Amino acid sequence: MRIINLFLFVLLFCVSCTSTHDDTCEIVKYDHTNIKESYPLSTFIDTVKFIRLELPESCFFGRVGDILFDDSGIYAVDSKQDIVYRFNSDGMFLNTIGKRGEGPGEYAELTSCFLGKNSIYIADIYISRIYEYSFDGDYIGTISHPFELVYDYIRELPNGNFLCHTVDGGNENTHGVWIMDRQGKLSKRVLAISEIYPFSSSGWDTMTLQEDGTIQIYDPPVGIFYSFNPQDESIHKIFQHKSNYKMTGDFIGVKSNYYIKEEHANCDIIVNTDRYLLSIWSLPDMTASFTLLDKNTQKVENCSYPEMDIPGLINLGNWMPSNLSNTWVTCFNDEFIDEYFPEKYDELRMSENVLIVNKLIFKR
Repeated sequence: MRIINLFLFVLLFCVSCTSTHDDTCEIVKYDHTNIKESYPLSTFIDTVKFIRLELPESCFFGRVGDILFDDSGIYAVDSKQDIVYRFNSDGMFLNTIGKRGEGPGEYAELTSCFLGKNSIYIADIYISRIYEYSFDGDYIGTISHPFELVYDYIRELPNGNFLCHTVDGGNENTHGVWIMDRQGKLSKRVLAISEIYPFSSSGWDTMTLQEDGTIQIYDPPVGIFYSFNPQDESIHKIFQHKSNYKMTGDFIGVKSNYYIKEEHANCDIIVNTDRYLLSIWSLPDMTASFTLLDKNTQKVENCSYPEMDIPGLINLGNWMPSNLSNTWVTCFNDEFIDEYFPEKYDELRMSENVLIVNKLIFKR
């Protein structure tokens, strides 16, 4: 998974189809020609909680691409070393999960990681396998699936099967939302999307578990949000946000961004909470817009970068994909602090085995 450094971001089926891409929904359109310099972070953030993760001296953080949370702890997914570090809720190191290799429970590359109810999964999409481990790191088993069943994002359902989201329109067999069973077979195609349009993944997770148990799914090229109900496996379109510029989903039939010659905007990074939708847009002039929608008032604000007005938070740092609801997770590693805030390096007691996690909790 790719780390997104927001400090530098300004440069920027036995298948039954139960739904289609044509449902109607509410549409909000943003004016991205009117971007102000800043708005206060406290506009939408209530509190910030800081957690210091520290590895034993013999270990170090390579490139953390995801930070996941559950009742058993915190999981830092290191995509450079292809390993998962587990900590308790206070940041104390507990154990590692997964390992590169050719033996049982070992893989060639960690391409994604996600939590289940009683276990954690590491996927190697290039060899079409999903490895299951206990939270203590013990290998449980492997699920193999056909190469044709390509997904971009995946999560475990309450019944143990897997909900998959394929955003890339080049994967015609699975473009949309579908369910894989625990034998690695296509169980049900929930949402079939027939249109082909380009998509470049940032590694940002498109599926978010909501407090009512439903799963929200975001389709970045067209800006559409869906709600999936695990109980009856139904899905419906709930909302769409659009830029005043064209989006990649407007270029039907084009398989790669390389072939798009017109001005267009992209948004595949979002934090969707009970009250606010925060989205990061890459605009045609190579600038970024932090677009904030207040769902209660329908007020929209666009800025180049939020003002850091919350005590203790010096910068947004690296923005992390996470499974927490109503929370924006970011982090600082030693390289970030050394480059941008060297005067804080000793004060924060930074080293290559330290990661400071920031949980920015949204107002409700």
